[in-house]
Amino acid sequence: MSALTNVEILDRFMKKTEKQGDCLIWKAQISPNGYGYFHLNKKNTLAHRTSYFIFKGDIPKGMCVCHKCDVPSCVNPDHLFLGTHKDNSIDMSLKGRNGAKPKISKDEMDQVFKLYQNGEKQREIAKKYNVSQKSIFRYVRKKIPSKSLRGEGNTNCKFSNQDILDIRKMYIPYKFSCQKIAKKYSVSISTIDKIIRRETWAHV
Repeated sequence: MSALTNVEILDRFMKKTEKQGDCLIWKAQISPNGYGYFHLNKKNTLAHRTSYFIFKGDIPKGMCVCHKCDVPSCVNPDHLFLGTHKDNSIDMSLKGRNGAKPKISKDEMDQVFKLYQNGEKQREIAKKYNVSQKSIFRYVRKKIPSKSLRGEGNTNCKFSNQDILDIRKMYIPYKFSCQKIAKKYSVSISTIDKIIRRETWAHV
């Protein structure tokens, strides 16, 4: 892979992403198995491998770029790490992505749902059961449509709970306006206004 020193290339790469919780989701071309493609030097490269190269450096020959977050379309460099093909297979097995038996039993799935209903964050539940947040989302979604999931639990949302807290702290009438905050997060002014008024994200 050639060195990416051109600022325009980096800018083009970032314009194809969207922040969703802690993940940076690839919004351009996606393969059937969920991995993004970035067109560079007249060929398609895997977006998460390109991200690793841009932000962390060279990828040794024969090494895989793996996801800590278990989200194939994520290109957040903080979620990426190097591993051998064997490491990658083991990681997939532990996360139940290769047909291996899932770590959470049916009885535990019921408990996961109860914890979520009681207001516990998906990340904290994931830690308790030693699985990814994405896995917890899938379990919860079996009982609740994804569009009904609260806040960062909805994979379509653009904010994390921390983002919401930061937005409310930032807002100062006549000094740091909704317009400035909206520009910072690349959303509409009305979206920020509803967050501040607690018409949305009232649970945070």
